Amino acid sequence: LASTLGRALNKNGITIFVASGNNGYRRGVAYVSCLQSTIAVGAVYDADMGPRQGSCDRQGRRKRRVTCYSNSSSILDILAPSECAYTPSIGRPYRACFNGTSAACPYAAGTAAVIQSHFKKKTGNFLTPAELRDRMVKSGDPVTDPKSGISKPLINLGRAIALSGGRPGAGPSRPPAGPDPAQGATWNELVKLVDAASHRIDITTNKPRYRVGDQLVITCRVDREGYLNILNLAPGEKRPTVLFPNQFHPTNKVRAGQTITIPAPQDDFTLQAQPPKGKSLLVVFHTKKNVNAYKDGRGDSADLFKTLSPESTQAIVDQQEKGGKYLGAGKVVTVVE
Repeated sequence: LASTLGRALNKNGITIFVASGNNGYRRGVAYVSCLQSTIAVGAVYDADMGPRQGSCDRQGRRKRRVTCYSNSSSILDILAPSECAYTPSIGRPYRACFNGTSAACPYAAGTAAVIQSHFKKKTGNFLTPAELRDRMVKSGDPVTDPKSGISKPLINLGRAIALSGGRPGAGPSRPPAGPDPAQGATWNELVKLVDAASHRIDITTNKPRYRVGDQLVITCRVDREGYLNILNLAPGEKRPTVLFPNQFHPTNKVRAGQTITIPAPQDDFTLQAQPPKGKSLLVVFHTKKNVNAYKDGRGDSADLFKTLSPESTQAIVDQQEKGGKYLGAGKVVTVVE
């Protein structure tokens, strides 16, 4: 009944946010947050508050750390702030420290309301529940739960509004990531390889079009364990640059449900749109075999990024040629104007 009701509400444009539960599970969330028609919300600490007697978190409550009680799972969708929320309370004017995933859930719903208000004003339409979920997940800052090792996105309102995609007319258009004879042989070979993959990997950027000097943020989400390589083919280049792994993140093994952001919030570098102007092709490859395009790339050991080597190219192609069942991939185009 709950599943049927959830689908009916989604069909009528209603997005359902549900607290993931406070059991401290490492591999499960509470009913009904497990339903596909809902957005399951976990909790992070909103500030550094130190340990609390009687709490499950003896290591201390630190800002942006997943709370010890917040249920974790690959099907969890997003994280939101929890402790301590100052909120109205039944029987008294206010509650000074409301916590739990039930406190995080309204923060997520409030963020969604702001996003919907923005898009209604800008385009005349609301995002569908699926578009809203996708935007909140892709725009979030990845935070890893220490008790489970699972990384999920912490809501980021500013980036969610700036993120491209969603309903047509919601912002500047993004060129299609298809074959283009004008872009050269390497571009079309990469597109062909991505299109032949067995499963799709989500990859997006904070916006589709840039001016020289604008900051670029890349977000990629994987649905299964494996090894991830993200490449960028800039205008006029014949060989892609390996953006991930890189000097700061030399290991590229990823977990199911993990979100990779380049640059990550804690990184000491930025990505800036550079000349020449034109279209760039971003591609991501996800392999079962350990393929590390940075380790095997062309360049000095101290280089932040390296150039894709023929050996890594062949290793990726080999995964596709095994019936495609070992290769996941995705692609997106950006433009420097």
